[in-house]
Amino acid sequence: MRKQIIFVALVAVLSAPAGLAQSNTDPFSDPIPVTDGAITVNIREFEVLPDQRGEPARPMLLIDEPGTRRLFVSDMYGLLRFLNGREVSLVDPRGELGLTYPVVEWGHPDPVLLGGSAATGLIVYRDKAIPALRDRILLGDNPSGEVFHIPLDPVPSGGQDALRRVLFVLGAGSDGGDAKSLGQLVRDKNREQGREPVTRIDLRMGTGPDGRLFLLNKRDGVIREPLP
Repeated sequence: MRKQIIFVALVAVLSAPAGLAQSNTDPFSDPIPVTDGAITVNIREFEVLPDQRGEPARPMLLIDEPGTRRLFVSDMYGLLRFLNGREVSLVDPRGELGLTYPVVEWGHPDPVLLGGSAATGLIVYRDKAIPALRDRILLGDNPSGEVFHIPLDPVPSGGQDALRRVLFVLGAGSDGGDAKSLGQLVRDKNREQGREPVTRIDLRMGTGPDGRLFLLNKRDGVIREPLP
C-alpha cells in the first residue's frame, strides 16, 4: 500500500528559567563514552521532504494513525503570527509547572554535544522490529542530534552512567562499519545537496506501525528510518 504523508502546521513556545543554580563541583566529570556500549543500527532515508521557501523542510514530529498506515508529519513553518522572533501568543496553554526527578541526565559541556543541550524524544521501545533497540528507552539531544539509549528493565536511578549512544550505518545489510551519529549523516547529506554542512541538527523522533522508528531534523529535509 502506498504511503501517505500529511503535513500539519505546529508552533510551540519554549521558555527557560531566568536564573540557573550554580555548583562548585561537576557531577558529570566523566564524559559520555564515545564507542563503549554504543549500539550500531542500519538506517535508510525513508523520505526526503520538499524544500520550503528555498530551505530544507523542518519536520518537528511524526506519528502514525493506527489502522490506516498513514503518517502525519508536523513542519515548523506554521501560519500563526510571531510576537517576536521567539514567541507566539497562546490561549489556555496545556501543562503544569513542576519537577519530576529524571532517571537519566547529563552535563551540557559534554564533548559529545555542542556545548549546550536540550533533551528531546522519548520512546519506550519493546517491539521486535529492531532487536538491537528492544527493551530500551530512546531519547536524544536536540541541538547535536545525538540519539541515546538507556535500559528499560530496570530503569536507571539518575546520573549519566547508563547513558549510551545509538550510531547508524546508512543502508540495509551493512556489516556495521563506518558507524556515524545522526549529526554526521545530516552533514554528509548537506554536502550531497551542495549546502554548507550544519552544526546544529534539531533532532525529533517519531514512531510508526509495526515497531518502526523515524528520525527527523530541521537541516536536510530527510526522514530517516532505523532498520533491523
